Amino acid sequence: MSTQHKSRVIRDPANPPLYLNKRARTNWIRNAEKELKNYRYKQQYPPFYIPDLCYRIFHVHKFTKSYAMDYVLEHFKHCCSYSIDTESDCDTYEIALIQIHSIPVELPAIFVLIELNHLPSIDSLLFSQIRLLFDFVFQSRNIIYSWGPLVVELEPALSYDIFIFPLGGELINLQRRFKTWIEEKIFPCVECKFICINPCCSQCNHFPHLGSNETWSLQDSLIYTCGQFLDKAPTKNYWSLLLDPLYSTISSSTLSIMIRYATYDCLAVSYLHRPVLENGCLQELKQSRICLLLTNPSSIMFDELEDISDDDIHLNRLEDISDDEIHLSQLKDILPDAIPFNQLESKFVLRDTNQSTREFLTHSNSSPKHRTKTHAYRSFHDRMKRNKKRNVIRRYFRYKYYIRRVLYHRFKMFMIKQILRRRNVHFVHIKRNDDELIIGVKNALLRDEYQHRLPLDMFNRHQFICSYNKRLFR
Repeated sequence: MSTQHKSRVIRDPANPPLYLNKRARTNWIRNAEKELKNYRYKQQYPPFYIPDLCYRIFHVHKFTKSYAMDYVLEHFKHCCSYSIDTESDCDTYEIALIQIHSIPVELPAIFVLIELNHLPSIDSLLFSQIRLLFDFVFQSRNIIYSWGPLVVELEPALSYDIFIFPLGGELINLQRRFKTWIEEKIFPCVECKFICINPCCSQCNHFPHLGSNETWSLQDSLIYTCGQFLDKAPTKNYWSLLLDPLYSTISSSTLSIMIRYATYDCLAVSYLHRPVLENGCLQELKQSRICLLLTNPSSIMFDELEDISDDDIHLNRLEDISDDEIHLSQLKDILPDAIPFNQLESKFVLRDTNQSTREFLTHSNSSPKHRTKTHAYRSFHDRMKRNKKRNVIRRYFRYKYYIRRVLYHRFKMFMIKQILRRRNVHFVHIKRNDDELIIGVKNALLRDEYQHRLPLDMFNRHQFICSYNKRLFR
């Protein structure tokens, strides 16, 4: 990045505007220092990354389906550890988002984004499910991690009536414990032999907050423990807007950045909780696998896990399968590639019921000339009659559940299908009716979901011109 471009984006903390008063000047300098620090970290360190296979994201708002909440509740019922974080809107400074990350026994975990400005009505089934979710989280046997006092962060959300104070469970402020843990792992400086920062030594400044009461930020903790960068630039954002990609009006690029930040800001707490609580060293943290760091320490310990060889995997899979369940198609996947599949019939005896065995012996002993037909073929007239009756039934169900949209006459059918596929609309059939488009779907549940996913002006003249100018269909 050139210096000219940097000067336009990054503010210089040493040159605040002269028209600001004392308080605004202090805030401006503090924010400029944070931006400059974030920029320098971004240039020096790789980004903090957690594979997508380790977690699944669920958005909770008034459009969330009850079956999705049932899946989340079933998962939370069996978890005992969670990480919680919140985000506030940049305009109103009011809490707008609650992030909850489950720390299960086995991955993948579930990451829930509760959008407070888009909650359902208080007398709905979905609202009662959201209350039940918080009841599962704040059980007395659970452990909840946060970066800072959790009560202070969740207190502004009491007015939404989705949880009550006092909060149950063991609330652990990982930020306070991290400071004690990291200062025990630091060795004295080679030059001056000081453990805390010595102003006269240039080598002591590589660890901040030593010898003071200042707390560690989550960004600094990742930098100085695992050498990865957590971008804090999206912190000030419009978190009060709907974040679900199926219903959000935010641009896709901005939305992906916001969701990534909200997810990683809470995942970083879960990433650090095991080394801090188990008093592990920094080298173990850098060499540990992510599947160990994001699981429950009460059920899986570092010393109890051993690598499993490929031979053990084959033996375990063979022991779990009984003789009655062995089939040739399964043996292809279980046995090594060195044994040809055509030799398996002589090595394994396939068991079946007595009836199927007798049928096999009867067919094998009988001559091909005397085999009887098991199915009587229909005549041409009967097949035509059957097909006509079946097509009538299919046409009846084709538009039993449908969606209507205004249609501009220049839209071609392949353009309409392409738009629907890009929006993940699984249609049964599409039909033109003058200036109206009729989209048939499979059931009422999909119809209600696609009603929110397809805007009313999706196929009007303005959208056609935009699509034509972008050359999406050429």
